[in-house]
Amino acid sequence: MGKQKKGFEDINLNIDIDIEDLKQEQKNEKERKILLLRIDKTLKDEFQKEITKAFFIYKLDFSKQTSTYMLSLLVHNMSENYLDKYKSILDLNDNDIAFYSNKNTKGRNLPPNVYLNTPINYSIITTTEVLEGYKKLMNTYYKNELAKLGISRYSNAFFFYEMVDFLKSNLNNLKII
Repeated sequence: MGKQKKGFEDINLNIDIDIEDLKQEQKNEKERKILLLRIDKTLKDEFQKEITKAFFIYKLDFSKQTSTYMLSLLVHNMSENYLDKYKSILDLNDNDIAFYSNKNTKGRNLPPNVYLNTPINYSIITTTEVLEGYKKLMNTYYKNELAKLGISRYSNAFFFYEMVDFLKSNLNNLKII
């Protein structure tokens, strides 16, 4: 005769499930946010290249070779830089939120470092805290640098260009968290 197949009831699974761990995991899932960007493909490639360089320069473990970790590292480092440079990080009010969500670009002045030769959608999974920090940095940069230049359109995607520029110019001076 052939082998007898075991049914599910015959399989003994010794699984320890910690309810508190499950609750914490569910809480972490709720805290995750997505930063969705419409950027040029070459900018995404530059960002990935800089992540790889940082991985080797700082001898980071593999879990930190991600856009998620790099975004949180950049928010931390840029916050310190902006505090030194501008003396404060600016919160967003309702008018700012409406301004940054305006998608109309016709007849608008765009920031000088923005290019969209091959536009793609790029998303980075992050935490609420990092995403809020990103938006505050964007607001601080726009109001201190671009508003006086007459730039009438700005968004989180445009600020990502500034972040990649910051990463490239400060790659050897990052404070690892």
